[in-house]
Amino acid sequence: MRILRIVTLVLVMTATSWVSAQTPTPNPETIMQDCLQVLSPDRPNDSEPDAPRIKIVSPVSGTTIRSSEDPFATVNFLVETQNFDLPGTDEDESQRHWHLWLNNGVWGMYYQNEVIGHIPYGTWRVCAVMSDAEHIDLGMPDAILLKVERMESGETIAIPPTPPSGISGIAIIAAVSVGLVVVGVGYWLGVRKS
Repeated sequence: MRILRIVTLVLVMTATSWVSAQTPTPNPETIMQDCLQVLSPDRPNDSEPDAPRIKIVSPVSGTTIRSSEDPFATVNFLVETQNFDLPGTDEDESQRHWHLWLNNGVWGMYYQNEVIGHIPYGTWRVCAVMSDAEHIDLGMPDAILLKVERMESGETIAIPPTPPSGISGIAIIAAVSVGLVVVGVGYWLGVRKS
């Protein structure tokens, strides 16, 4: 009996430590707010119309990347900057650049608008934020939700999110018609039984 308790305790502790070690799945509803919370609160954050800004153009939020590469999937990122010029080369590391964050940590530092990132498998809050030569984040960041899944074999495939589809008028008419038929049959059976 004592051995059974010890085995149970070890299993529970192992499962608990595994679960607590996992990064929580980002919430798509609060992705930008969560991105802002991990950045330094005293970073230069000009909110004027001509303030420096970055936008993740590709991949779009909600994209799923499927890859068979190990240990990371290759993801092509394209960003646009406003009032912030990127040098386009990393020959001098004391230049402006941008940081790629995965959830709560910096994952990469880039000097170009179009880069290849090697991203681990999982669901990530991806934040892009501009940085000066002293690595001080500045300006308005951008954030997307990115899912990276493992495939058995094949090339890397990017699957953009499907736009929400509205309910068509035909679907509404069909649902109402089926509902009326069910109500009619129910009424008819009720009358017939009584």
